[in-house]
Amino acid sequence: MRPDHIATTWAKDTSYSQDYADPTYNEAHLRKRAVGHGVRWHWGRRARGEKHTIVRAYADTGTGPELLWANDIGDRRVMLGAAEHHRAWLLTRGSTRSGGRTRLEVWDADAQSVSTVSAIDDIDISAHRWPLRPRPVDHDSYAQWCVTFFDGTRFADQVSDVHAEFVGDWPDGVVELTYRHIAYPGLFIRSRVGIYDALGRKRQEPFDWILTALLEQAGTHAYPSASLAVDGVLYG
Repeated sequence: MRPDHIATTWAKDTSYSQDYADPTYNEAHLRKRAVGHGVRWHWGRRARGEKHTIVRAYADTGTGPELLWANDIGDRRVMLGAAEHHRAWLLTRGSTRSGGRTRLEVWDADAQSVSTVSAIDDIDISAHRWPLRPRPVDHDSYAQWCVTFFDGTRFADQVSDVHAEFVGDWPDGVVELTYRHIAYPGLFIRSRVGIYDALGRKRQEPFDWILTALLEQAGTHAYPSASLAVDGVLYG
């Protein structure tokens, strides 16, 4: 038996993640944070429906997180992040409907500065990629299977009327999802799901990780502003 003086559970301090819709969201989803030596970086929205992203750096003092710096980056979203010591490398993306681009940024907690390494759209890595695998002989039936899998799938309680169709061709074709969200009355939201990887290979089924990402996005309202909708469609 475990001795009485050894705790089996402990209270985890999540006060530094209060800018999320769920106070424990940051702890449960590692893509929402980056941990360096002595500094932790967190990003998200202040509350449900909020469109501005807040990036915060906290010092691990041993007694509790100490806020070093907080910065509002507007309607840009942080897609991925990594940290080392007091710096973080964040891949951010602006709204496609507002002309935003994807870029790699270096954040320095000591200098409280942000510098752009590059606009990702300007980087040509075609000469450094592995060659595409052969086109699958069952591409048509595979694409239809993917459409059938997603069509009508209510991946979150907040969405309804989910319709799926395949757009494009191998290897860049995607399943395009169109659906309604309870927080965006009068609008359709459109999301795209890639069914092949960078080498043109089929993605593993049954797309559990994609459904999880769609669930998170719907639950936290991580969509562009409704004012950016085009002809009643908001591109997520």
